[in-house]
Amino acid sequence: KPLAGLFIDFHADDAHQIYFLSMWLLCIRTISMFFDGTSQILTGALRGLYDTKFPMVIDVIANWALMVPFAALFAFGFSWGVIGLSCGAGLTRLVNMVALILRWRMKTRLLVL
Repeated sequence: KPLAGLFIDFHADDAHQIYFLSMWLLCIRTISMFFDGTSQILTGALRGLYDTKFPMVIDVIANWALMVPFAALFAFGFSWGVIGLSCGAGLTRLVNMVALILRWRMKTRLLVL
């Protein structure tokens, strides 16, 4: 609440609705940042194994072919608005992270054999 108080006048009529919305957006973004950070670490690790094309292709596919439809579906299809946009972006980052984890596991198994 102190952080939101820097940007929200709590004496205004809509202040509590804005505060509620901003708290949901911050929670969704926090979870999404975990997925995004893990994806960035895995991209760097794969780069160390000279695997640079796969992470790039996965990022392009995730950001254009998945994020836009997911965000549109959640925001407009389910009428979730801006929370739906954030959920669509977070889901896309989760898919990206899982794809990179699977690629990392496949590449490291080949190193052991």
